[in-house]
Amino acid sequence: MIWLSAQEIADAAAAGLMPGLPATRRGVNLLAEREGWARTGLSRVRSGNKARSNLEYHVDLLPAAARVSWLAHHLACDDADFRPVLRDGPMCPAHDAREVLLRLSDRFQRSTSLPKSAADSAFCELFMAGSIGLPDWIGREIKTLSARTLARWRNAARKAGPGRPRGSGILDRADGGAVRDLILAAIAKQPFLKAKHVRALV
Repeated sequence: MIWLSAQEIADAAAAGLMPGLPATRRGVNLLAEREGWARTGLSRVRSGNKARSNLEYHVDLLPAAARVSWLAHHLACDDADFRPVLRDGPMCPAHDAREVLLRLSDRFQRSTSLPKSAADSAFCELFMAGSIGLPDWIGREIKTLSARTLARWRNAARKAGPGRPRGSGILDRADGGAVRDLILAAIAKQPFLKAKHVRALV
């Protein structure tokens, strides 16, 4: 995923996952030769291969557009990923946005098997490039993101502790969870509902 052969890069380009790169192994090899990829610390002989022609290249060697597109391909999201966790007490969109981004960054790290710091850097690059497909409300709350910021949020969440177990709040329990579902559906359909309108619906 992070180390790719010329053939893998060509295959990804042919599949539309690396825009701007050659879609043939020969084309990728010519590009690598022209840009001196083999002379960087970001190339290596693929494990088990002795021939120099079996080099693989780190994704950081790729042009920015191709790198971002390739990394974004490894982070699939759906609407459920962007739902904030309902709690008893006042809503805080900024806190909810941070929680969503932490969940997504952790999943990205697991799916790529990158070390945490490298995964966070790559995730932040995707965020800043607008390649995650986040809903507008998160973009309004979080304008910029860095690996250092993610680490600070994680540390603060650890210090705060796990809090009440998920699903134990009054909204989760009321009418067997029907109240929670109603509120989530209403907010998903109309994100700017006022509390009095939600109360009237309930």
